[in-house]
Amino acid sequence: MTLAARSIRALLALLLAAGLLGVMAPASSAADWAPREFAFVEKINEERAELGLDPVRMNTMLTGVARDWTDRMVADDHLHHRPDLATAVTGSWSRLAENVGYSRRTGATEEQLVERLHNAFMNSPGHRRNVVGDFNQVGVGVRVASNGTMWVTVNFMLGPIDSSLMQDGPPAEGFAAFTDIGGTVHADAIEANYDAGIMHSLSRTRFGTREAVTREEMAAFLARAGDLPDSSEVSFPDVPASHEFASEIGAVAEAGIANGAASGNFLPADQVTRAEMASFLVRALPDLEPIEGEYGFDDVGTGNGHAASIAAIADVGITKGCSADNYCPNRSVTRAEMASFLARAYGL
Repeated sequence: MTLAARSIRALLALLLAAGLLGVMAPASSAADWAPREFAFVEKINEERAELGLDPVRMNTMLTGVARDWTDRMVADDHLHHRPDLATAVTGSWSRLAENVGYSRRTGATEEQLVERLHNAFMNSPGHRRNVVGDFNQVGVGVRVASNGTMWVTVNFMLGPIDSSLMQDGPPAEGFAAFTDIGGTVHADAIEANYDAGIMHSLSRTRFGTREAVTREEMAAFLARAGDLPDSSEVSFPDVPASHEFASEIGAVAEAGIANGAASGNFLPADQVTRAEMASFLVRALPDLEPIEGEYGFDDVGTGNGHAASIAAIADVGITKGCSADNYCPNRSVTRAEMASFLARAYGL
């Protein structure tokens, strides 16, 4: 493990010399921060390209670590390096480094502040070594404080590439805080559910579009969507009162939306199939009734216990199937897909 040596005093002096510490600028909205983070990565890779170096890829785990530390600096109103960076970064790595900075200046746009902070890093030998150093991944955390100051943490890492953590483009419109929404056809539905408070993100950097929905999550989604009253009466032995979703599970059970397994357990961590999802929705929506005998999909027949529910949600346009003729009843429903099902079901 090698942590690159950095000098906060040198960077502060550099920022002062560059005129970056001045009168306060207007604060930005939180929705602007993630595009600024990506702008820092683009500038880093432009510098690396000029030297014939491979680009660094944006790692969402590193971004989360960087955002956490930037939040800390904003709260402290103090520029300093993270002393526990080596333990804050998870997974396998061989080398880490960190650049931190802040800037406030009258009349400057946020794009200009990014440019000036990046130039300040490049004009500081220690920070420049990190920008063009032996790293293959980066995470950036930008925050613009209420007084207009832009703060940034840039974490560099050399280590194995985990494709599930890579962000290769700017965040999707409407989801500046998340790095895994771009390219999905469910983006509008995800935004509607998130704004309505029905679906929450898995972390500060990831919505979890490709993650399978679990039974505990399904209970939470339907309890929030239906505005069900919290229930402290949980009758499942595998759902203690301390469980994160105990009240939501109790609420949907009390409303007859969710039933336990034959064992009497709720099985909160089990994944929900698309067939099971249909039955959850039919029980949750008072205007929907199962439709017997007309299933509409080649892979859904009388042997499927959820067939009538699948027919019901297809009849009202909540689902169109996974292809022209199939529903894919046994496939786990993803969080992105669930957002679209909920948006159609509840008119979001």
